[in-house]
Amino acid sequence: MPPPPPAGQVTESDDVKLYDAHEIPEKVFSWNVKSLMIDGEQDFREIPSKIGNLKGLINFSLKGGSVATFPKEFSSLQNLKAISINSNEFVEIPKEIFKIPNLEYFEFLSYKIDQFPNELGNLHNLKTLKLSKSLYWGGAITSEKQVFKDLYLPASIGNLKKLERLTLQSNNLKKLPSEVGDLESLVELDLSYNSLESLPSTFSKLKKLESVEIVRNKLKVFPKELYELENLKYLDLKQNVIETIPPGIGKLKKLRSLDLTGSKLSNPSLLEIYKLENLVTLVLNDGQLEDLPTGIERLKKLELLSIAGNKISPENVKKLKQLLPKTLIVETSPGY
Repeated sequence: MPPPPPAGQVTESDDVKLYDAHEIPEKVFSWNVKSLMIDGEQDFREIPSKIGNLKGLINFSLKGGSVATFPKEFSSLQNLKAISINSNEFVEIPKEIFKIPNLEYFEFLSYKIDQFPNELGNLHNLKTLKLSKSLYWGGAITSEKQVFKDLYLPASIGNLKKLERLTLQSNNLKKLPSEVGDLESLVELDLSYNSLESLPSTFSKLKKLESVEIVRNKLKVFPKELYELENLKYLDLKQNVIETIPPGIGKLKKLRSLDLTGSKLSNPSLLEIYKLENLVTLVLNDGQLEDLPTGIERLKKLELLSIAGNKISPENVKKLKQLLPKTLIVETSPGY
């Protein structure tokens, strides 16, 4: 496939893609554009006020470049349904975005972002929201001694009653507001690469949640708030420091996949896992386990058990295979 043409050679279309862009060509503003994708060079520094001419614009995407603000005319693009911004010069989310009430998809990544404003709650029609300071990729962290300002999710997040997917990866969040429990339509939640030690009690109100990822946080105890999520199917808690699973996990009748890689679980906590009788995938890698307690045969639907990076003897692995004859048991993984 030949490389895409330079931005200056783009031809008229309702789907405009500008690669290696230094600017938006003037001619674009006279077209009936519905989708505009910009992959900007370092000297791409401005979204012109003429962006307001594109009244039919539905999708807008900006990657790279050195843009740090939007013109006020951007807020006149009332037909916009999706906005994606991945550009590290923004220190705040442009306020013009919060004046576009029909927005259904909003993605914003910038490691210079300093706050998540209250105006987020104005986007009542959002179905997907992705916000990230991108601390663990993209060059944000250059030294272990770096200190980043703490970010907090505003209480207004609870206004997003239609939100189905929320991703808050890599923001150094230390806590969530209680209003997160008001996200009554939420189905998928990703809180990975933060600094959470616990979840608010209101988390248990998220009855539609099917998928939760809280990878690489600071959880020491399995959050009991998850026990009320009757529709939860997929749960990824790897790379935390979980030592205890309180009684009650058996209430998660629909849970199919559980990843506890890196946890240091006691036998009583492992026995709690055996109450998840509909579990299909269980990952217990890197847990310093020497054996698994009696009772794992209760997991009759288990198709995959991963125990790589532990200290389980070949003899004990053999016993596991006898207890779980229909289960694929993974003893090693790439890198071991």
